[in-house]
Amino acid sequence: DLLTMNDPSVLLFEQALCEYTGAPFAIAMKRCCIDLKGCCEFLGVKHVRIPRYTYEFVPATLVRSGILVDFDDLNWRGGYQLWPSPIYDYARRFRPGMYFKGGYHCLSFHRSKILGHTEGGAVLTDDLHARDWLRVWRDDGRNRVGAAVDPMIGESGLMYPDIAVNLRLKLHWLKQYYPEGHPDLPNSDYRD
Repeated sequence: DLLTMNDPSVLLFEQALCEYTGAPFAIAMKRCCIDLKGCCEFLGVKHVRIPRYTYEFVPATLVRSGILVDFDDLNWRGGYQLWPSPIYDYARRFRPGMYFKGGYHCLSFHRSKILGHTEGGAVLTDDLHARDWLRVWRDDGRNRVGAAVDPMIGESGLMYPDIAVNLRLKLHWLKQYYPEGHPDLPNSDYRD
């Protein structure tokens, strides 16, 4: 609803993500797989190659979105590229200054991740058009005043304000305990 869409908590969390990662823009979402799907739709991705050892919902989300998925034997830590697209699944990386130009970095804040909580994800980008499109896409195809921009592109992906507040608090403590950044997490608990 409009109250949730315009709650400042999500915008404040997005600003905190930008400050921490060095990304010009951050778009907070309900889940990581929603941000992967949104980036693929925005970029018109039709075919990707990903590691065979990854969270099962990643290829499931891509296939349900009409994307052809091939698998690699890549041994990764922290994240990987959805090759050949500029999209990166960084569900297991969250470090200061991690953003690099031209990338679409998809983050996860699931409880098993570095900034772990109940759910949540975000896209980091330097593409202003992508930021604006992904916000409308995430907000059910509506703009910030609730007017329908294009309901055909809408997804119910807005991060809830209470989750944004909790994640900002966790980010504060992460910076205190890991000033150089938390080490990347391995892929060792994912099945083929």
